[in-house]
Amino acid sequence: MHRFGRFLVEDARHDLWLRSHHDDATIVLDRHNIIYAYGPIERFEGVLLSIGLHKSGLPHVPDPHVHHYHGEWDDSEHKAFKALPWIRKPLSDVDAQNSEGVSAS
Repeated sequence: MHRFGRFLVEDARHDLWLRSHHDDATIVLDRHNIIYAYGPIERFEGVLLSIGLHKSGLPHVPDPHVHHYHGEWDDSEHKAFKALPWIRKPLSDVDAQNSEGVSAS
């Protein structure tokens, strides 16, 4: 995350899913810079509160909105794909997006 964090946050071409095999905990950073957490919610909440975040209601994504794919991040994308032994799995229908970035469902 230190190496590619700025790319993942500043360029909206990817959603990032991180999953722990140990306890099935899953964290998702989506292209709207919203973080989703599945699994041990109390632990996630405790960590977020301990670093100064607070509950403030539901996130708001402007509608309509656009996703920016910046060409200057192309090199970072190629490096990120080559840097780690990624496990890629097909998206479920609800997670797939069309060419306009809209969810298929």
